[in-house]
Amino acid sequence: MSELLLDGETYDYLWLTDRSHAKAQHILRRYHGCTERPCCQCLRDTRNRQLVIKARGQRYYLARKADTSHHHAEWCLLYEPPETGGPTAKQKPAIQYEGDTVNVKLQTRLTRSSFTTTQSDDQPVAEDKPNLPRSKAPSLKPGRASTRIVGLFHALIQKAQLNDWQPQQTERPFAASTRALEKAAQTVTLEKQQPVAERLVITLWERNLEHSQAINLAALQTRTANPQQAAIVVGEIMACRNSAKVEGSLGLKLKLLNVPLWLPRPVARKAINSFGQLFGEIGKPDRRILAIAVVFRDKTSFVVSDIGLIRTNRQFIPVDSSYELQVADKLIAERREFSKSLKLDDELRYLPDFLLHDCQVPWVLEVFGITNDDKYQVHKLEKLQYYREHGIPCWQWAPVVDKVMPDFPVKT
Repeated sequence: MSELLLDGETYDYLWLTDRSHAKAQHILRRYHGCTERPCCQCLRDTRNRQLVIKARGQRYYLARKADTSHHHAEWCLLYEPPETGGPTAKQKPAIQYEGDTVNVKLQTRLTRSSFTTTQSDDQPVAEDKPNLPRSKAPSLKPGRASTRIVGLFHALIQKAQLNDWQPQQTERPFAASTRALEKAAQTVTLEKQQPVAERLVITLWERNLEHSQAINLAALQTRTANPQQAAIVVGEIMACRNSAKVEGSLGLKLKLLNVPLWLPRPVARKAINSFGQLFGEIGKPDRRILAIAVVFRDKTSFVVSDIGLIRTNRQFIPVDSSYELQVADKLIAERREFSKSLKLDDELRYLPDFLLHDCQVPWVLEVFGITNDDKYQVHKLEKLQYYREHGIPCWQWAPVVDKVMPDFPVKT
């Protein structure tokens, strides 16, 4: 979450740049051409983080001042590393923001040429042959990075603001959360400006269980009607089981979807290696395990070619560990205003665990849950030094040392 200060008022960056929001557009129109400019509040040093209000037709949007993108905190939506020329220049980020639109370049291909085996409802395919990009001559110009499928999920969650919590909320229902993701997808595009909504299937609640399952299955069938085109499926995992016919393959049952998604052996092995702990947490009552999967249809079965998992608490706040889940639940119980920072760029070094917004100055909240890793400890000290140098107040909890979580900073 990035907060902007404009004429003494604080605004959320994503809200203020939503060109479909009449009130946000009214604010930008009122201050267009004025000397009073929005200023990002991600850091407290003296570097210039002012933004300029520009007009395009009848719409207003925000732009960074020249050579200021690297002045922002690395976790800020407005941050970009300084550009340099030559072969050592940094790649452009995989997830790029332009006003209210997010563009994502995926590592995963969403098309394929053929399957190598036949498929039945309970016999997941062994391996598929995706269309491979043609080799190109090396270029001296820096290209654009790409992100795994879970990076797209994080972008959707942030666009839907499911990583933010307001103190007036008491709970976040499943139906409302999935609808927020569906709405967010309308302003997210893939690399060649393809709307992600054209590929997306989110397991939605409609009236009752049977009707919900029917419309979700119909959406999946429509998105995968062309066997060479994939759907991107998002939902909560309710169960995971081994295939009875193909050793090493897995079947996933998603909430409100009455057909399994099959992970072939190589995909299942990769998923277990990357998300093994989360597979083990499926069904725990204090959390949700959500999946985003690239799914092809083979006859009557739906086969996964790539998958990403994330853990959230019951209110759909993403968390990286069970310790972070405790922090998120306590913040909600104490009716605090906070956000969970999401890793949208693999090169980010100092991403805070949470940001607390209801103090006079925003606080960083850090959970240091690992004690037996030297590299982790070095990074911890570097991160704390970064906060000190930039005047960022930091609350911290080391659960292995401090069994009782410290009190949060006082709300002001």
